[in-house]
Amino acid sequence: MRNDQTRDGEHEGDSAEREAIRFDFEEFTEVPQPVGTRLYASLYPNGQLRINPKTLAALGQPPSVILFFDPHRQVIGVKANYNGDVPHAVRIRFHTQTQIAMPVTKFLDRHGIRPAYTIRFLDPYMQDGTLILDLNRTVRVKGATAIARERAEAAARAAEKPKKIRRAY
Repeated sequence: MRNDQTRDGEHEGDSAEREAIRFDFEEFTEVPQPVGTRLYASLYPNGQLRINPKTLAALGQPPSVILFFDPHRQVIGVKANYNGDVPHAVRIRFHTQTQIAMPVTKFLDRHGIRPAYTIRFLDPYMQDGTLILDLNRTVRVKGATAIARERAEAAARAAEKPKKIRRAY
């Protein structure tokens, strides 16, 4: 046993005799807003645009939507469509109880939008009946698949490196 350790494995000076550190804590008092109560939209690399029920309600529960794109500002617009005769309207599908999906692959291809991973729009909002999705204000979504892929890649990189031999003391 080293002479700076006690029998319990503690270092000398780690006991209750340690001087207390004074912290200047500020209490966080904002009430967190549950995810289901705000507008949410994400874009998947497989060409799906997904929204939550709150966003669908803000659009007016339409059966389909019409998509718009501002190439200068890199902003997607999503507007409700109730007319079944519009050939370019995108039909809304329910992916799960909490996610509504829209296949937008052709729209993405037309405008050269190619997400390499799932992105979430940071602050989608409604303006004049149109859902505004700013491609400049997104964050990467890391789901279980992306995390597993990153771990596998890290493990493969670690296996390639020669291991250093540590000397025992």
